[in-house]
Amino acid sequence: MRIRFAVCEDEKDAAEVLNGYIDTLCASLGEEAQIFVFNSGEELLENYPEKLDILLLDIKMGELDGIETAKKIREQKKDVCIIFITSMAQYAIEGYRVRAFSFLTKPVQYEDFRIEVTAAIKKLKEARGKELLIREGQKVYRVRSASIYYIEVQNHKVILHLKDRALSFHGKISGLEEELKGWGFGRCHVAFLVSFRYVASVSAESLTLHNGEQIPVSRNRKKEFLKGMAEYLGGTV
Repeated sequence: MRIRFAVCEDEKDAAEVLNGYIDTLCASLGEEAQIFVFNSGEELLENYPEKLDILLLDIKMGELDGIETAKKIREQKKDVCIIFITSMAQYAIEGYRVRAFSFLTKPVQYEDFRIEVTAAIKKLKEARGKELLIREGQKVYRVRSASIYYIEVQNHKVILHLKDRALSFHGKISGLEEELKGWGFGRCHVAFLVSFRYVASVSAESLTLHNGEQIPVSRNRKKEFLKGMAEYLGGTV
């Protein structure tokens, strides 16, 4: 997965250290990193990258400090994950008001960086979901697992039920079950593979999704399904 980072830091040496940390961490995780570097809040706002994922933002900068920069970013409804770099703990409350993911204290040590940024990457991957290539007729669709409510088999066809549409194709649900292992899906019935994130409730013989749809739950699969959902809710997916 390509992860788009920005480093906003007015000290050149500190920015270079963070760049090196990003490269080292992403190489160890098998992820691809694209890094943008800015030396002021003004420069960042004027040249804000498209689809930025993680922003390492120094709080103590020139005229426009990191907190004010973050406020302006949030005003534009940007969902970037912000990790503040600071030597002053008193900024923590202000940081959480702009939905900061976490803080790193200067001088930033690699182990602290690894822990916080790995957590941010995990959150990003869970939000994006796994990308699937689905062929329906002559068209090929790129589908994120996060957009799938459930998958069912019907008349020898696999149907993906998404938030706003359904895609059907010839295939096996067992193949998709294997491909989506570890991405928050559970087999509640021989004909149904369901996303845990959209389950509102589970009863004796069925489950209800957030959109109100009901899915049958077979007795011999219920225990394993509930175990998987508990692990997902516990953050171990």
